[in-house]
Parts: sequence; C-alpha cells; structure tokens
Amino acid sequence: MPEREYQRLMERYRRRRTRRELGLEPWSLPFGRGGRASERVRQVDVDTALQGCAGTYQKIRAGRLRPSPDLYLRLAQLLGFSHEDTAIGHLELFRTEPVLPPAVPSPHLGRLIGGQREIACAITPDGRRVVANAAFAALFPEGGPPANLWRWALFSPDAEELLLYWAQAWAPRLLTEVKLMCHRAQTGQRGSEPPVRGRRRRPAADGRGDRQRARRRVPATAPPGARQRDRAPAHLPDHRREHPDTHFRTRR
Repeated sequence: MPEREYQRLMERYRRRRTRRELGLEPWSLPFGRGGRASERVRQVDVDTALQGCAGTYQKIRAGRLRPSPDLYLRLAQLLGFSHEDTAIGHLELFRTEPVLPPAVPSPHLGRLIGGQREIACAITPDGRRVVANAAFAALFPEGGPPANLWRWALFSPDAEELLLYWAQAWAPRLLTEVKLMCHRAQTGQRGSEPPVRGRRRRPAADGRGDRQRARRRVPATAPPGARQRDRAPAHLPDHRREHPDTHFRTRR
C-alpha cells in the first residue's frame, strides 16, 4: 500500500519532537538501543503520550487503521502539526477542513489596534476578545470590556442600550454566527467519510442477501417510490449575506 501524505507528515513531525516535549522522561527508556538519556521519540512513545492502546500509531502508519477525526486531531496536536499540515491531512482523510482553535495572535496586533483613535477591537470567530483599544474599553466603565463579545451582545441587557439597531442588525447577525459555529463544531466531530469503493457481492444462496436488502427501508417522510439517495439534503442557512451596518452608541 503506497504511503499517503498524512502518514508522511506524522513521521516527519515525530522525528522532530523530543520525549520531553511529549511529557515523557528520558529515564523511562529501557537499556539498549537509544540509551537512557536519548530524547528520540519512538512509535510506542506516541501511544504512551496519547494514553491509547499499544500499537495504535504503528497501525496508522502501516495503513491498517484509519484514524477517526478526533484521534487524528489529537495526533496532530501531540506531534506539533502546523495549521496548514493539519488541514492537508484532514482533507486527505475526511475530505473536510478541520475546526481548529484560533491561532495565537501576532504581538503587533495590539499595537495596531491600540494606535486607532476610533473604537476598535479584535475578536476570534467565536466572539472572544483578543485585544481592544482605550476607546473601546471606555464604552464599558463598569467592569471593563466583556471577554466574549458575542455572548455579551446576546445575553447582556446592557447590549440593547449600547448597540444601535440591536434587534434589526445585531441580533440576526449574531444568530447567524451561532448557527455557523454549531455547524463547524458538528463537522469537526463527525467528519465526512470518503466513499469506499468495493466489489459488489453476489447474494448468498441461503437468501441472506434478500433479508439484508429488506432492512434498507425508506423513511416515512420520503415520497412513495423514492430511494434513500434520492432525498434532497437539508439546506443550511445562507451565510453569504453582507454584514449589516452596525454602530456603537457612545455613552456620555
């Protein structure tokens, strides 16, 4: 079986890591090859750091075990994959991009936001505040700016007073963001299994094939005579709308 790209990435990053980076002490190595003071990461060390079954990493490398989306992301985080390589391996395995945590912001971002005279702040896709300037912090004299802007705008009673056109502009946009985050989370947990191509088996002589086909029933919601694959997939909300014009109401 030819080696795939995600397998090459795992081996490349494994050779770069040390036992101390994986939380393993050099003294846990047995005598012999590698020595007690070696920092080299073996395949069995990856299983130990993952707290999984012995031989899991070796089976993935050999192509005998296909990792789940959760196991793949744990491996990528443990071995120190970059965001780009994590996405490459995830696309090859599951044909979807992974839902990754936000990257560490650049140290220059604070200078850029802080140098703005108008209200300015930077947030993550899930609404967490990264950095804000003094004009933005002045809007929240009591307790300072919220840690999560989306949560504050949805649930705080002060948001309706501070944000102009809250019901017309902010609330619909925030609900759209929540739906998008839920869809991303579900995609990251479930993943999309690529189609498996195989030969069609001939029906068994004892009629087991007929019984198996009988179990493939069409749900009651489908029209009469429709097959399972003929049903149209559920459409997701349209997130391609332009951002509405939103403003802050300044307090005197």
